[in-house]
Amino acid sequence: MAAQVTKYVVEGAIAVPSAIVATEGLLYGVDTSGNLALADCHTGPVHALGFSVKGVSLADAAAGRTVALARQGIIQLSSTEITGSWTIGQEVYLEQSGKYTTVFPAVNGDTIQAVGIAIGTNKVAVTVMPPIAKLQAAGTSTLAGVA
Repeated sequence: MAAQVTKYVVEGAIAVPSAIVATEGLLYGVDTSGNLALADCHTGPVHALGFSVKGVSLADAAAGRTVALARQGIIQLSSTEITGSWTIGQEVYLEQSGKYTTVFPAVNGDTIQAVGIAIGTNKVAVTVMPPIAKLQAAGTSTLAGVA
């Protein structure tokens, strides 16, 4: 079963031109060229702007369709779209490849971005927030500003 967006806040949703396939429920942002990209706490980084309200096929993307990104909503996720052991009430963070995790980012260079609260073992109340910090390089325990 793929992610299913059950509710989302229409106000504040943004439309982003897409040249890639967009998967419903995954987190997206824009890369340095202004193109739609999967959000990722490890690489880039590409910060999450929101989640895809519905999927967009490659044919749709080639036809110039836009992807609606919502910042708030309820999403039922599949086991392939989450990591960590989910307990109701846990904070949920951006993982790699647009996925969700309850594991606090801990790799040097990771960006810390809270994206919601677990309301089930694979269900999240999403509120995409701006990234708060970036973990420093090895050998220091301080946080860096978000790049």
